[in-house]
Amino acid sequence: MLDLAQEESIVWLYDNIAELPFVRETLYQSRFRTKKPSRTEVSGTVVGYATLKKGPTHRTGYDRRVWILTCDDIGHATAYRNAEGLVSGCPVEAVTPAEVRPGVTARFSSSLRDRLRAHPMPWPVLQAKK
Repeated sequence: MLDLAQEESIVWLYDNIAELPFVRETLYQSRFRTKKPSRTEVSGTVVGYATLKKGPTHRTGYDRRVWILTCDDIGHATAYRNAEGLVSGCPVEAVTPAEVRPGVTARFSSSLRDRLRAHPMPWPVLQAKK
């Protein structure tokens, strides 16, 4: 079971994460508290993940939050783009990266969808951290 109080930090894997219109928040179970999720553990491109505080070891592993993008999000042919190719919508599990905080539930905001509909934006090129 996810215990947000055990989150220590959020690790973003890209420098320009705040430029993204949205990321998808999902949960995964890991044997590790701080290690980046592997490609086999998560479906999609991992752009960020939560690390956990030190504490008792759990045999079954730890539930952790992870933020991903799918091929549909990054690609040009997606349900969330308008005729000009600008992002004008988002999936239900979308959250604004700037609002993600350790220990705080990131909630989908209808204002995010409304903002994208009113002001479509281009999808930025992800810039990996060095």
